[in-house]
Amino acid sequence: MNLNKKNMKNIMHLIAFTVLLLVGIWRLNYIIEFLFWGLKILRPFIIGSCIAFVICIPMKQIEKWITRKGKVKNRLIKKTSRTLSILLSFIFVFGLISFVLLIIIPEVGNTLVKLGDSIPGFITNVKQWVIDTIHQYPKIENYLNDYNIDWDKMSNGLLNFTTNISNGLINSASSIVSGVISAVTNFFIGIVFAVYILANKEKLACQGKKIIFSYLPAKRGERLLRILQLIGKTFAQYVSGQCTEACILGMIFFVVLSILGFPYASLIGVLVAFMALIPILGTYIGGTISTFLIFMVSPIKAFWFIIVFIITQQLEGNLIYPHVVGNSVGLSPMWVLFAVIVGGSVMGIGGMIICIPLFSVFYTLLRENVSIRLTVRQIPKEKWETK
Repeated sequence: MNLNKKNMKNIMHLIAFTVLLLVGIWRLNYIIEFLFWGLKILRPFIIGSCIAFVICIPMKQIEKWITRKGKVKNRLIKKTSRTLSILLSFIFVFGLISFVLLIIIPEVGNTLVKLGDSIPGFITNVKQWVIDTIHQYPKIENYLNDYNIDWDKMSNGLLNFTTNISNGLINSASSIVSGVISAVTNFFIGIVFAVYILANKEKLACQGKKIIFSYLPAKRGERLLRILQLIGKTFAQYVSGQCTEACILGMIFFVVLSILGFPYASLIGVLVAFMALIPILGTYIGGTISTFLIFMVSPIKAFWFIIVFIITQQLEGNLIYPHVVGNSVGLSPMWVLFAVIVGGSVMGIGGMIICIPLFSVFYTLLRENVSIRLTVRQIPKEKWETK
């Protein structure tokens, strides 16, 4: 190897990278602690960036409507269009959230009160139902008598278990309040930061492009910008598609349950819509909780709710989700399920939500790269096309 200035520089870079990698592996725990410390400090700004990303979706449409896609020549409207669009977008998003909370909070309160009042009676009824059923089948009764099951002790144990859970929640109220205060503080700091991002997004984008092109070659810079644009577009389409799908599903459950006379129709509609934001699995989680709530009122209605849920889930899985969410990210249902499983295994619920658009970006880039490589290598279509 010719040890010229360029090669010596590359060798020094390789040595420095190797040293940093070895130190990083050796002190991995300190690096992880440092990263968590940094994330804790940056949490309000991360929240603000997420809020800005979500608000930016309706803001673009509102700003286009105010300026009539640039056709309005009035200077005052042009100057105030961004401020008005940010204000109206926040009013729309947080107004919608407030409306949902006004529906769900009183319902949750009433439900918890009813559950607290009905649990002892429910346990007694279940106990009596089990005893009556056993008496109808003497063989089962004789079999259970051999084990000397104390039903009073079992029911009292179940009641004590429920009481202990309630007491545990009350005892941890101080830590919950502290966490809520911290979350609210970070949230409001995030809103202020989000407003600054939205008001100056073109300027921030320009500064980002300057940094990219000042440190990277032109082709790599253009490639990076294209990837970032693809990520932004995919995430925006996914968020809007997922929210649309959740609203449609929640409305379907609310209307159907209201018509059929099921209890907690509004609460279940909001609960299913909220849980549907978790891809694929969220609907089943919401359905399980809803079944339990209805079961505490009427086991028969809970059984019929399961039938209604299965029918509605088939409708959602075969018609709504593939067309609304699947098309928005350009993935088939199989790859959506794959992304959800991988994301959930790595990062839990948050991984389920963000892994679908990330996988869509990776899938798009890989498909383009494969197409280019096949063209460059002049591989005929007959070699890889299935008949």
